[in-house]
Amino acid sequence: METAGLRFDSAGGSVYYPPVALLAEALSPYDSTLSALGQFGAAFIVVKATKR
Repeated sequence: METAGLRFDSAGGSVYYPPVALLAEALSPYDSTLSALGQFGAAFIVVKATKR
């Protein structure tokens, strides 16, 4: 970011897994195994920066 003339301010994120809480909880121990089959969720990262 610095090479682009931006100063890091903060970062945050969120993970989306199946919208059914019971299903998400039941599948969480198998997440690494299931990830080999394809993507079942998504992760989002947000970075806030100030232009110098």
